[in-house]
Amino acid sequence: MEKKISVDYLDSEMEKAFNFLNRSIQGQTITVRDDQYDYSWLMDAVKTHRQRGGRFRLVDSGFLEPGQIQWMAEAGADLYTSDSVGRGEHDLVFFNKACQKGHSITALFHHGPLIGEEEEERLSFSQLKNLGSSGIYIHISNREHSRDMSLMNELAYSCSKGGSWLVYYHHGPLLSDCVFLAESGSWIHISDQNLTEEEHIHMAMDVQKTAHSAGAGLVLVVDSMIKISWLWDIIRSGGFIFFKNRHFDYKSPFRAVQEQALQRLPDFKGYYLNTTALP
Repeated sequence: MEKKISVDYLDSEMEKAFNFLNRSIQGQTITVRDDQYDYSWLMDAVKTHRQRGGRFRLVDSGFLEPGQIQWMAEAGADLYTSDSVGRGEHDLVFFNKACQKGHSITALFHHGPLIGEEEEERLSFSQLKNLGSSGIYIHISNREHSRDMSLMNELAYSCSKGGSWLVYYHHGPLLSDCVFLAESGSWIHISDQNLTEEEHIHMAMDVQKTAHSAGAGLVLVVDSMIKISWLWDIIRSGGFIFFKNRHFDYKSPFRAVQEQALQRLPDFKGYYLNTTALP
């Protein structure tokens, strides 16, 4: 039996797509999942948006075919994917070459273990190093899996060799190993909950200075009220600060810090879509 589609539904989808293209024309940064719009509309939006000098961020859920992603990447779409999508090494290298043609990037968030516990659908550590060497930006957190910092340094070196970065989201007490990782040219993201002692703030400043010297940086996500003096120390050292609470009373001492922090934003390649999330 032929499926009937209501006119109201079609009108709603057309209006949504039209509004999407209008936002694209206005030069805003566009972030869209690959299954949210029709592919032809996505292609039009990428071309229009890049012609206007904006960035188009395509979040890969596995919905599009490899050839479709290739054409969008060559048109200038930044590709954000993860190991949970199940793309293989060959496809990811293929996508990144298309991104390089389109002057865009491929960012891969690796959630799985690095070595010794690889699942069949996950990327192995050697494959991750190859992806880094090909120029893919690799993002890793220690939220679910502890990370061997010697392996992380190897991965950071591979990314540096390929002209990209390793971006690391650190949970737990700040470790001296983070300084060595920063020395390899990695971006380090931490929470204010990592900074509970005076020695932690000094270590955070060392991480920032080391990362900056290697062409990267430190990003601090503030969720609670920590010492104002510590936040100013991070800013003065060149670090980047983002507040989860974006609305402070004009009398709040945190408002001055926030206003200062907003004047300096990290390179868009140094975080995965959201500056205030610590995945």
